[in-house]
Amino acid sequence: MTEEKGRVLGKLPVFPGGPRGRWRGLRVEGLVAVPAVLTIQDLERLPPHTLMDDFRCEEGWTVPGQRWEGVPVALVLELARVLPGARYVAFTAGDFTASLSLEEAMEPRGILALRLNGEPLPPEHGGPCRLVAAGKTCYYSVKWVERVRVAAELPADTAPDIALSRLRAYPKSAAARNAIQAHAKCNAPREFSTFFSHRMSNRRKRFIAASQYLSRWLGSTQMSYHRAALHAAIPCAS
Repeated sequence: MTEEKGRVLGKLPVFPGGPRGRWRGLRVEGLVAVPAVLTIQDLERLPPHTLMDDFRCEEGWTVPGQRWEGVPVALVLELARVLPGARYVAFTAGDFTASLSLEEAMEPRGILALRLNGEPLPPEHGGPCRLVAAGKTCYYSVKWVERVRVAAELPADTAPDIALSRLRAYPKSAAARNAIQAHAKCNAPREFSTFFSHRMSNRRKRFIAASQYLSRWLGSTQMSYHRAALHAAIPCAS
């Protein structure tokens, strides 16, 4: 992928990687009165919503006029009956987590997409169920979303770091790397945010060093997420 700004594509590109195992439903949990696990059939029975939007990626490309069809996030949260004190909603697929404020999650531009451009949402684009958060950075549109957790405290997002790690496959995409690093600086110590900007001949040693640093910083409870940021496939941007 080249560092060409403002590219317009005819369709969403397909990246390596895929869902980790069979999708087993959408779990809605946390600060809700009615936790549930929703199947595709359950979601399809809910009133549908259509969202037309240009899909923009931090890597510098846009796919105009994408038609997403699915269930409003707001409707799922209303059915689950969000409890007092809730402030955030985390969307998770495997080790990948992106969080919205409760206000953002209730906006009509957030849907759980089941169809894309008139067809069932294919696995390579996040099917059978994907969060689409129009207007947010692309990695908030979580592929293969399997859990929606309502919380009082801001969850530990792994999305920026994992999205940054994917850019190892596109070393010429400096603009995208800089954009995601700028976001990551708000959520990590400066040493980690700038770590990826220095080129070294032995990449494996770099990632081992980063893992050791993160282990000291985060502790064992958070480490599994950031190993994914260094080594894993990405269930985010298109």
